[in-house]
Amino acid sequence: MPTTFTAEEYPVLEPGVYDGVFDRLEEPDEVGQYGPYFNWFFTVTTADGPVEVMGRSSKPDYFTRSTKARQWTEAILGRELAKGETADPASLQGTAVTLTLDIVKTERGDERNRILSIRRKQATESASSTVDPDFQAWKAEQAAKKAAIDAANAEEPPTPEPPAGAAA
Repeated sequence: MPTTFTAEEYPVLEPGVYDGVFDRLEEPDEVGQYGPYFNWFFTVTTADGPVEVMGRSSKPDYFTRSTKARQWTEAILGRELAKGETADPASLQGTAVTLTLDIVKTERGDERNRILSIRRKQATESASSTVDPDFQAWKAEQAAKKAAIDAANAEEPPTPEPPAGAAA
């Protein structure tokens, strides 16, 4: 019996701030272009239901403040780690977070979400907390840039002139 496949795409959310939950951290067996890495999985809440969002960080040799893995761990934890303190991401599963997402294009031209920031959601925060006006301005600017790029990509490319001496 022949194998069949159904073409699918990962959901891509509009740039913005989303409430979510940290689900898990995975360490793939393969080594990426820049070395070993972690995949961080979150489930965010949208009007259409839950959506899984994945972010990637390197697997650092040293867990310093400049590494994304430490920055994200501290963000999910909701505080900085003390020197010598260990952190177990598995113990943070189910932690409520707020993610700020953007959209980037891959080398193949596909769009995917990029995690710009993570913030632990405090128990006292309401689901209808106010949105930062600076973020609203940034979001409007990003939408305008995306519209300009989409408009430029929609235009027909100019027809090249035939080489000199070519028969018309």
